[in-house]
Amino acid sequence: MGKLPRPEKLILAFLLAIIVFAALLHFSDTRKVLTAITNLPLSAVPILLAIATISFLTRIFRWHLLLKASTTSIRTKKLIVPFMISQAASLITPGKVGDPLRCFLLKEHRVRKTLGSVVVERVLDFTLLIILATSLLIGSNTQAILPVFVAAALTLSVIAVFASRRLAKQLWKNLSRLQLVRKYEKHLSEFYHTVRKMAGRKELAYSALLTGAVWAIDFLRLSLTFAFLSYPISILTAGQIFSAALIIGTLSMIPGGMGGQEIVMLTLFSTIGLPLHIITAAIIIDRLVSYWYPIFIGFFLIPYR
Repeated sequence: MGKLPRPEKLILAFLLAIIVFAALLHFSDTRKVLTAITNLPLSAVPILLAIATISFLTRIFRWHLLLKASTTSIRTKKLIVPFMISQAASLITPGKVGDPLRCFLLKEHRVRKTLGSVVVERVLDFTLLIILATSLLIGSNTQAILPVFVAAALTLSVIAVFASRRLAKQLWKNLSRLQLVRKYEKHLSEFYHTVRKMAGRKELAYSALLTGAVWAIDFLRLSLTFAFLSYPISILTAGQIFSAALIIGTLSMIPGGMGGQEIVMLTLFSTIGLPLHIITAAIIIDRLVSYWYPIFIGFFLIPYR
């Protein structure tokens, strides 16, 4: 968890991406997909990359606020390198388990004191994604609703543990029977109390509001991708479908949600009447911008950590 992203994992992610892209092209009309991509306006790529960059910077500022809520004040500028390196790590590891790497890269601060910011950030993200995904899938016949409910149950469980001292005490009593838990009892206790302290801080409220802004930016990016392909969709529709796909992709425990995320997006976007080759083109473009772009930045910044 505290290790830097390794080149062999990048190669594995690259090979997996090639397989997924090849499968997408196989089941679509390859000629139409490539034509749609090559017919993009010249301004499309810099605009999409600029939106992705704004999204990263907003996320970094939100992390700054969450760290401040945990009584760890670090200048936003100093968080850019550890955040982007951890982004690269999380995108090439199953279930984004590489995300906490950023806390290990804050060398002058204790991991157990900064790790709470990542946990709270993940809870904020999943809460919003679950609400959007549920609003789309509930009442539908698709089986995609089941993993969304699983994600909702897990998220609510985490919230309940940190919100209720009684529940946390009972859970701790059961877990303390494990030797591994007893070994890190002091660290886990400090981590728990750090998260508890964050609940009453105004920075947490600001972070919750920024969570909405962060994802609105990402949904705008996907909505604009379809618009550049001459098939505009609303930001809300893009957000609902992207949320469901991201949750299922994360739960699949495949690096970057490769495969699972694409299948869900293909299925759900096709239900609103979008042509298969346009959906495929949009997925490929968005993957290059939202997946490979931050991975490239993260690996580039490793020497500057």
